[in-house]
Amino acid sequence: MQNVRVLAHDLLAEFNQIDSTMAESIAAAEGNFGTEAEIRTLLSAGLGAHPAVFTSCYVDGKGILKYLEPENIENPKVQTSAHRNTPSPCFRTPNR
Repeated sequence: MQNVRVLAHDLLAEFNQIDSTMAESIAAAEGNFGTEAEIRTLLSAGLGAHPAVFTSCYVDGKGILKYLEPENIENPKVQTSAHRNTPSPCFRTPNR
């Protein structure tokens, strides 16, 4: 049981570091990330911040996944699928 606690503690520390790095990037942007290009620039900046981060995404205030970085991992079929016309939240309650 001790190994699970150590692992959980280590994982939490890694997640906190990733979260802190993104929070710093968002603060440094000073609110200048309203367009898709600005959001993608912010997401891209976070990709090299930690070795465990290989994708970064933007979920809007309604809980709808809008953008993924790197962009080349997005499935083109998803972009043109009918369900994109009526998006539904990917989270029940968006994290803030």
